[in-house]
Amino acid sequence: MLQDVYALTPATARLDPISRLPDRVQFAADLEKLACQHPGQSRTLVLVDALDMAWAHGMTLAMGLAPFEDIIRCITSRLHEQLDGVVQVYHIGVKRFGFVLAATGDDFPAFIEGLVDSLRRPILLDSLPIRPTVRAGSVDFALNTEAVGDVLRKAMYAGELALRAGLRWAPFDPVRDAAYRRAFYLLADIAEALADGQLSLRFQPRFAIADGAQVSAEVLLRWQHPRLGAVSPAEFIPVLERNGMIHEVTRWVIDSALVRLAQWQGQTFGQLSINLSPMDFDGHDVSGTLRRLCHAHGIDPQRLEVEITEGEWLRSNPRVLGELAQIRALGIDVAIDDFGSGYSNFSYLHEIPANVVKLDQSMVTGIEGNPRYQKIARSILNLARELGYRTVAEGVETFRCLQMIREFGCDEAQGYFFAKPMDEGQFLAWSESGVFPLAQ
Repeated sequence: MLQDVYALTPATARLDPISRLPDRVQFAADLEKLACQHPGQSRTLVLVDALDMAWAHGMTLAMGLAPFEDIIRCITSRLHEQLDGVVQVYHIGVKRFGFVLAATGDDFPAFIEGLVDSLRRPILLDSLPIRPTVRAGSVDFALNTEAVGDVLRKAMYAGELALRAGLRWAPFDPVRDAAYRRAFYLLADIAEALADGQLSLRFQPRFAIADGAQVSAEVLLRWQHPRLGAVSPAEFIPVLERNGMIHEVTRWVIDSALVRLAQWQGQTFGQLSINLSPMDFDGHDVSGTLRRLCHAHGIDPQRLEVEITEGEWLRSNPRVLGELAQIRALGIDVAIDDFGSGYSNFSYLHEIPANVVKLDQSMVTGIEGNPRYQKIARSILNLARELGYRTVAEGVETFRCLQMIREFGCDEAQGYFFAKPMDEGQFLAWSESGVFPLAQ
């Protein structure tokens, strides 16, 4: 493994006041100088994160700033022991150190993991052994082709990957980085999307299997991003859930759906079914929101259904069960979505204040060629019917699939065999045509 050695003049170098190492500004200046001397050559930046942010914050609250600074000095000393005369170490941030290698070989993983192990040795502070939560990230780059800030960002993201995976060290992953950055920008853009009409609704009809009558339509959310184009809900919904913004979007969906229902008074397609996220129940009055919005738009709550995904989050939260009971008391149907997807437990089914069970789409789609799915589907439908639930199969794509769920006693069906999700105009025209596949 070849290394770059930077000979800095202490009199002119910018030094961190705690570690007395060259700081980030000096690092940027040195890297630019190196790029001028060796344009296009490959290098590897290694960033060492001395302490987990949450842990460091807790320690400073408990012990003050002085012990934190002592740890930084100790880490600096250990880096000198391991790397002095080999590479120049920089104090890049409050708890981050960095150095640049000219080239790395097969021994690099062992080298960097050994370095992290040496830095993780306990540090004795006031007779209390502190074990630094050190991790490292690295990124390969070409001199004079990337901004210093972006190289640092990539190395920091690599360190974050190490933290998430519980590893000592991780290399930069461009695919995961692109997905992470895209998710970040989607989150930043959601407020503008709500205000500028980038979000829209689609409607997918649902039918009674007995006579082919359209009984409801599921409301589906779509995002047409001005730069990224169509963004799948499977991508942006989890981003909103992780960052606590899903409630605003759900409220927009409910309000927009009720506006449509108010405009469509007299239409005979039945209910609109709206998906709720588990995060919608996190400190929010969902039943109150539904009650107020139905009243504001003059909509009978019985024209609504809400869909929730059954899982441990639901069964272990009495407050959520209470919210669902209040929603049912309003006259709104409650459907357990994706039942049979792996989390479902028959023993809890009767405890959930719901009156509709939707069979998981993956099971329905694969039911024709999978005897195991057939047995599971038949069992779920039989039990749900005995407990008084209305049953729905979503993901019906073929006539044979429809025949099978009819034989199993399912009440309603939804899927591409009948109709794909449609915009408002298409949905209204389609509903008014009276052409329902099961009625023919």
